[in-house]
Amino acid sequence: FHVLGVFGSPYFPPEYWFPTAYQSQNACYFNSVNIALEAKFGTKLSLKKVLQMIGFDGKGLATWEYKKKFSDLTHIVIQEYSTKKDLIRLLDVGEPVLISTEIVLKSKKTVRHVSVAYSYDIEWIWVSDPLYGKKKRVPWNHVFRENGKVLYYNLRTISVKPYLRWNNESKAREKKEDIWENENSIR
Repeated sequence: FHVLGVFGSPYFPPEYWFPTAYQSQNACYFNSVNIALEAKFGTKLSLKKVLQMIGFDGKGLATWEYKKKFSDLTHIVIQEYSTKKDLIRLLDVGEPVLISTEIVLKSKKTVRHVSVAYSYDIEWIWVSDPLYGKKKRVPWNHVFRENGKVLYYNLRTISVKPYLRWNNESKAREKKEDIWENENSIR
């Protein structure tokens, strides 16, 4: 079908079963990565342990420094995209995509929020939202400007650095700390 000037057909229909998770405080990014890992690789991280290891206590928002520590520890590789066409192309091949929107907290403060897009239709982008622990729909204009560029940050896909390229320290830490659940699927 025709979506916003781009022809496409999402790999997963909006009603498709897609992983969900409830986020711990201020950890939407980390939980969204975990949702994407489960959807894409059938594995996920022991998130509580990982967040403790990087020193993230959830009292503040996840900064880029925490996200870098997270990626370094877990070997998550992020690829960034920035347009509506990118999102459609990725969802058409079944690639989960981290997207950013804004939400208003109970305190009336507006903050950026990350969830995982998995499908779309003419009016909506369908996401797994860790804030609510369920799937929901987001209007296109909450993610993209009229020119098709993202409103907040970039779209992100995730992959995992191949286990064979992990250094010995990382392999030893994984054996001891076991931060990956069922990591055989990423080896």
